[in-house]
Amino acid sequence: MNLSTGLYRLAQVIKWAGRVLGGIWLIFLFTLLTTEKAKVIDGFKTGNEFTWLIFVTPFVLIAITEVIAWVLEGFADD
Repeated sequence: MNLSTGLYRLAQVIKWAGRVLGGIWLIFLFTLLTTEKAKVIDGFKTGNEFTWLIFVTPFVLIAITEVIAWVLEGFADD
């Protein structure tokens, strides 16, 4: 295995790990919304920053892992 193949495989692992972890987190948040809806909505109404952080973090995680994988795939193509 050469360096470009190794970088490409590493990029794929990082990309899919971010997608899987972010997806699991989103499923957890969906179940949280459906089971404890009143508490979560009250957190949004009061402007609780922690509630916003919990809901934004999976998207940030997915975006960061996608960017890292994109950069590594770029190095693998060269």
